Amino acid sequence: GWATLPAAAWRQGVALASRSAVPAEVLAGSLDRRRLGARVSAITLRSGRLVRRLAAADPAFDGAPGWHAAEAEDAVAWRWTEGEALLPAGAFAGFDPSEPVALRVELMGGLCYFVAEGERRAA
Repeated sequence: GWATLPAAAWRQGVALASRSAVPAEVLAGSLDRRRLGARVSAITLRSGRLVRRLAAADPAFDGAPGWHAAEAEDAVAWRWTEGEALLPAGAFAGFDPSEPVALRVELMGGLCYFVAEGERRAA
């Protein structure tokens, strides 16, 4: 689905936030010590007639806070967040600063996460 970002919000910057885990701490046999959050294959932004799709391999993500390097397997690419990641600074270039922007995040499979005792689980 799409989320609508009011103009005042996206002009200040947008962060994607999710649960995160270290694979070596939750998956038997994993040696991966990176903190991984969401596994993103693409982000699409839309306002009026302007549509921008940022695929995971897009270099705009390189150096953006909270993103790991792009990975690929069988021509399918993704990037993990660290649990909180800022959309690249140039992602909103060209959008009317007085108009809202619709955002869609395309996710791939994720990790298993521990739920602390007493923590409510999402339905």
